[in-house]
Amino acid sequence: MPIATGNRVAAVAEAPPPVDEIDPEWVKTTARPFDPPLTEKGEEQARSVAEQLKKYDIQQVYISPFYRCIQTARLCTEGLKIPPERWTVSVAVCEFLNPMILVKKGGKLPAGHIQSWFWERGNLKDSLSLKLPPHIASKVKVGQTEFKRYPENLLNSRVRYGRAFQDIADEAQGNVLIVTHGDAVNSSVSRLRPWAIVHPVHHTGFTAAYRDEKEDGGWGPWHLESKSGENGVWWYEQLRPAFSLYHGAKGVVSAACRLVPFRQHVHSEPVCEPIAKK
Repeated sequence: MPIATGNRVAAVAEAPPPVDEIDPEWVKTTARPFDPPLTEKGEEQARSVAEQLKKYDIQQVYISPFYRCIQTARLCTEGLKIPPERWTVSVAVCEFLNPMILVKKGGKLPAGHIQSWFWERGNLKDSLSLKLPPHIASKVKVGQTEFKRYPENLLNSRVRYGRAFQDIADEAQGNVLIVTHGDAVNSSVSRLRPWAIVHPVHHTGFTAAYRDEKEDGGWGPWHLESKSGENGVWWYEQLRPAFSLYHGAKGVVSAACRLVPFRQHVHSEPVCEPIAKK
């Protein structure tokens, strides 16, 4: 889970281990192998992570529509005392939409676009009543309701998560917890540390980031508060010098191409080539 602190918090929590990671036969017998529930151990982890999150003074929660994330959010918010009126379920922070990620070996996905088969009752709002008690489901808000690009590659998902984090921070009132998936937690680091190599995220792992409010009411840049090894998320930053060198050289080439007129050769990339004076 990435978290941001300061005047505004954006937090992302990774759902604890679902049943398909414990029982490999489960995906072969269920009608929804792409949407596993939590195990009892996972439920315990969801409750315990609330203690670690209390210091962030979270006022709102955004949740992936996958069942394990909805379960995680419900159990976690009990400890944080956040009522369902402050929850928003949004497709924007859903799982990495790649068939190899969505279902474990032995399971089979339905044919067609995910929008046509993911919702048990045809849409997000009505399907919530199957994943939450009616008195809670009726109070929960819905955010983005439609899956867009499917299937996604890794770059697609990283772009989606980055936009979602920013949009949620801009929209929310107060500090935010985002209950989502491992790749989103990974993205919460890489979007602020593009040179970092992030390890697979542990269940209920989270990160924290913050931005300060300016005197004119605007917001400053994001800062990653978390350090590698904290809260179940590890990454390495040894490649930062190489990353800086690459981008520095790239900037020099781009600047040179803007200053020197160039001719584009047919069937080739643009090449900086001075045009002879007549």
